[in-house]
Amino acid sequence: MLEKEKITHSLLVPTTLIDILSHPEFDRFDLRSLKHVMSGGSVLPSTIIREFKRRTGVDIINQYGLAEASGLSTWVAEAIRRST
Repeated sequence: MLEKEKITHSLLVPTTLIDILSHPEFDRFDLRSLKHVMSGGSVLPSTIIREFKRRTGVDIINQYGLAEASGLSTWVAEAIRRST
């Protein structure tokens, strides 16, 4: 669907990102339209963030939010986290 619909932004839970990267045909898909990926729901291992960046060129933004705060409260881009 990402390839067919030329998706530019996506919000995925870590399990889905890991499954996508593990797909045997992942590298055959044209994901050049993808510009931003956000992840939330649980901690995303930095190894997955780096692997996704290496294979797609897209940074993943880790998000944290509470229902009491009306959703997103904090986000940290991997590139920003690595530079500090």
